[in-house]
Parts: sequence; C-alpha cells; structure tokens
Amino acid sequence: MEGFCNSTKLELEEDKLEVRMMDEFFQIEKHLGEVKAVFGLQDELEAQAVDASKVQFVEFPAEPEAEKKPVAAVEGEGGEPPAEGGEEGAEAKAPAFEPKDYQWTVTNKQARNLPQLFLSCKPKSKTKHEVKKAASYSSSESAAISGALDELCQKVQGEVGYSYTQVLFGSGN
Repeated sequence: MEGFCNSTKLELEEDKLEVRMMDEFFQIEKHLGEVKAVFGLQDELEAQAVDASKVQFVEFPAEPEAEKKPVAAVEGEGGEPPAEGGEEGAEAKAPAFEPKDYQWTVTNKQARNLPQLFLSCKPKSKTKHEVKKAASYSSSESAAISGALDELCQKVQGEVGYSYTQVLFGSGN
C-alpha cells in the first residue's frame, strides 16, 4: 500500500486520480484477504473524514408527473379492470430502480484518501485511527519507523478490530 500514501506527492491532479485507491483496496481484500491494519509513513497529516462543507450532491431535474391513463374495462367480466400481470399466479414485478429516490454524492475528481477509504469500509465501533509523530519513537528516522512498526504488529496480534496509524515525519514533527 506504499503507493497509496505517496499519491499526494504527484504533481498533476490527473496523475493523483489515475490509481483509484478504492479499486486497489478492494482488489487487495478480494485476492489477498481482509486488511486489518494500515500504517502510513507521511510528511503531512491526511484527514480521516471528508469535509462535509465540500460534499456536493447530485441534483435531479424535476420531472412533470406522468398522466395516468384510465384502464378500460374488459367486456363480460362485470366491468372490472383486468388484473395487473395478466395471468393468475404471475409474479409481481419489482418496482423500477429510480436513482432520484436516493441521495448521491458527486465524486468525479474528488478522490478519497486512504484513511477516509479505510475508515469508511470498516465498522466504526471496531476501528481506531491514530496519529503519532515520529519523534515520539526516536530522533532517528529509521529507528522511529522500526519502533512504530513493532508497535503496530503488537496491536494487530493482540487486538480484535481494525487500525489505521499515521506516523508523521514532516517539518511539523
């Protein structure tokens, strides 16, 4: 998953969107197994939630109500309209899918980062998101990385649930 964490370092926005994290993440879970923990070594903090003020929803144009046609009575049946579905015992058709009956977000060119994707795919009650500074492990980058990985491995072995840990190495460290 190393490549996912570095996609923010690409220069062009189109390049950042080329590899869709969601597709790659689901393929990993499908072919390799469930992802229980993600560990990110980053220079900058990645937000764990989508900014609600930036979420846009699809607006469907208002449709005029279709006029209902009266059903003609069938002769010889006491003036009752024919039953829907024609024959007796015929299965009732499921209502047609109407996209406007649901709320859809506009996602074009608004990719989620890895923490947002991981945390939205796992049960909230069993998922932890932690942000730690590399300096809390060691002043040496390599020692900080190994210390953070050791801690992550202990968590994964000992806990039931999911974990996303970001270790920050940036100037704000």
